[in-house]
Amino acid sequence: MDPNFQHPAHNAAAEPWTLSRTVGCTILLVAVIEGLMALAGNGVLRGTLIDPDCYMHLQRAFRLMTGGWQAAGSDPRINAPFGYAIHWTSLFDGLLVAGAWPLTVLGLGAHDALYVWGAVISPVLLMLAVAVFAAGVRHWVTGPSFLWLTVLFFTQPQLSRAFYVGRPDHHSLILALLMVQLAWFYAAMDGRLGRGRKALGAAFAAGCMAGIQLCTTVEALLIILLMSLALALAWSVFARDVREWLAAYWTGCLVTTLAWLALTRAPIFFEPAYDRVSIVHAVVLGAGLAAILLAGFLARHMSRLSALGLGGVFAMAAVAALYPDFFRGPWPHLDPVIVAWHREIGELQPLLPDSWPHLLAFFNQFAAALIALPFVIHRLRHGDMGIRLAMLMAVLGFCLFGTLSLIQMRWSGELQAVMLLPWTLTTQRIMKSNFALSFGSHRVPIRSGVLGLALLLQIGPVASMPITPPVNAPATPQCDWPAAARALAGIYPQQGTVMTEIWTGPEILWRTGFSVVGAPYEMPPALEDTRIFESGSAGEARGILARRHIAYVLSCGPQPHAEAMTLEPLPFAVPGFYFYRNKS
Repeated sequence: MDPNFQHPAHNAAAEPWTLSRTVGCTILLVAVIEGLMALAGNGVLRGTLIDPDCYMHLQRAFRLMTGGWQAAGSDPRINAPFGYAIHWTSLFDGLLVAGAWPLTVLGLGAHDALYVWGAVISPVLLMLAVAVFAAGVRHWVTGPSFLWLTVLFFTQPQLSRAFYVGRPDHHSLILALLMVQLAWFYAAMDGRLGRGRKALGAAFAAGCMAGIQLCTTVEALLIILLMSLALALAWSVFARDVREWLAAYWTGCLVTTLAWLALTRAPIFFEPAYDRVSIVHAVVLGAGLAAILLAGFLARHMSRLSALGLGGVFAMAAVAALYPDFFRGPWPHLDPVIVAWHREIGELQPLLPDSWPHLLAFFNQFAAALIALPFVIHRLRHGDMGIRLAMLMAVLGFCLFGTLSLIQMRWSGELQAVMLLPWTLTTQRIMKSNFALSFGSHRVPIRSGVLGLALLLQIGPVASMPITPPVNAPATPQCDWPAAARALAGIYPQQGTVMTEIWTGPEILWRTGFSVVGAPYEMPPALEDTRIFESGSAGEARGILARRHIAYVLSCGPQPHAEAMTLEPLPFAVPGFYFYRNKS
């Protein structure tokens, strides 16, 4: 036999994993995990989506697809009969329409096509995001190690939940684009994008991704802030020549935002708004870009850090002079009714570990970040420039989104995204360590046990937390609201307004032709009227019935004061529910 001959299997095993092979295997792994979730019974195969926002997005996309869209997104079927425009833009709804339209060519109706595409859009966005992320982190994590990163991704509760099958929600788009921007940052800081036009083009493209986030929700300003802080410190403290990249990034944000405003708000282009993208945010981006250019000029005469500070002061002063309410957040004049209602929403609650359930929730969301933090600090001080700047991003993300998560749990998804690479590298470091117990001349490796303990701190709290019905899916054995919404679809004629609890409103809109009063959005009159109708006097309830022209009432359990309100009970298919017609 030829001594130089090697078996083909040996040759294949010796070859390094190419990027395409890594991406292909990762996409297959994501598809398998998401498929197992669907088969395990998350409801999507039975026609049930994860939360009310999913139904609301499908309903908005259906209106966009069938010609029912109104100016500024106002929907006359919520807060009926007055209507309401939710603060989301139509960008994510447009993605739903774009994916569902080809399915209608295959024979599906618009309603079914939107459901099918809506059920898988978030996993598809995840597949695209991990493909780009694999390219960004390939210097440190590649091949089987990236498959391990993907597995760890699904142990991050808030981050992975955004991408579940059966959850057509704009949060998946926001987090997917965050992962794309992180991938760009890692590759750029590691020097793999080079210099010149190619690097500037990549920075501009990353800025466009950030602009798409901003045009989806104004909360993306915090992601823009994070990326900008990392680039600014890389320029001012680490002496990397990335100021032009920072300017290109902000230019991409500004161009995308202006294009979206021209497309969707042309008649009211100069009308300020804070809860959705408007001229206010274009001015903020313009002031920020001017500050970056000013800092470049000032850096000729002072330190880069001082120049950035003066540029930042200039930008904030300019914005404060034009739109002072910008610094009060998306809802600068929040109604007390909304403030009280926000206390009922789980993801808006703090993660401060001030009780046993809160401590469990804190570890569930923070464990990976806390375990990885010592590794992050160590590599920030020791390592090549690429890994140091990657860890700089992790430290900034931990400080920003970790603090916000302690105030409101929903920000933990962004925290887990920026800490995903450090968490993966930390687990790899554990597995390569020499942790062992010594018994005389024998050493027993315990690195697997250490890694298992680290994962237990991440996953264990979920199993220990008390099982309670989530606020955003109020279904119990006595009150199966999804079944009630499906039963309404079989009642004809589907005309008039239904008064019921607010969390089921979007599903009723999606499944039926009825209008609703309440839906889980910032609508003070609808929220207050629903509260009064459920717990107020018969006289107050009669006034709401008359003022809103309520045709039907759906309640779990008998409706108080039903006779006094001249409500006629009708047959209803779901046990425990009462369905009434308003006779007045």
